[in-house]
Amino acid sequence: DSTDQTTSDAAKMLKIFQDIKKKIEKGGDKKKDEKRSEGDSSVKEEEETFNSELDKNEKDTRRFLVHLSTDKPIYKPGEKVYIRGVLLNGFDRRPFDRNGEKEASQEDKSNLNSASISLQILSPSGDEVFSVKLNPYDYSSSSVASAYWEIPEEQSGGDYKVRLFDWKHPNIATSEREFNIRAFRNPRVKTQIKFQKKGYGAGETATASLNVKRAEGDVPTGATISISARVDGREVFSKEGYSLDEKGNVTVRFNLPSNITDGDGTLSFRI
Repeated sequence: DSTDQTTSDAAKMLKIFQDIKKKIEKGGDKKKDEKRSEGDSSVKEEEETFNSELDKNEKDTRRFLVHLSTDKPIYKPGEKVYIRGVLLNGFDRRPFDRNGEKEASQEDKSNLNSASISLQILSPSGDEVFSVKLNPYDYSSSSVASAYWEIPEEQSGGDYKVRLFDWKHPNIATSEREFNIRAFRNPRVKTQIKFQKKGYGAGETATASLNVKRAEGDVPTGATISISARVDGREVFSKEGYSLDEKGNVTVRFNLPSNITDGDGTLSFRI
């Protein structure tokens, strides 16, 4: 009897331990389920954020950029500055296609038709020297529009800026491009004329030399020279085609008239 009682007590203890084990395992599964649920919630939030970014990017496709360019970087007064603008999708930078389904939605067309785009050229000091209004929907199917500015002869040199902006709608971003105007300036030179002797009489041959140097000190070798001589107000010699040698010198000889009244003479060199 005592043996049977011991066996019965052992069986009861074993059942208690099994029940405790089941409760512990069940509690662990519950925590796992809670963690899994939390993970699913995090994934859902990430999906919502991603979808929100997609919506935002979808809205950004209704923004436009304009890539500006000029036909060359440096100009002289009197030349024309040819300006070219390419209308781009603000999100993927593709050229705007007004005939496309996505790029040319009704909202895009409405935005472009109601825009007020100005193209202006600013001087180095920031003053406006030229402006023109552009109709954005005049852009061809290739997304290109153009304009030009003829530089006045008296325009000063410096770094200028082409600026395109829409003061009415923010969906077209401001775009800028720089170019340079180099005003022509006659080179500064130093000249010295020397006659072979101090005075000449009627019928004699006069000899004179000219030396030319730039203000910077170098020599304009090969520069073309035109020479003219006048005596008593009358031209007695004129010739073109002279050129400076490597030292900046040129020599001229000419005959004086046989009859001289006042004896006033001038010799002119044109470089």
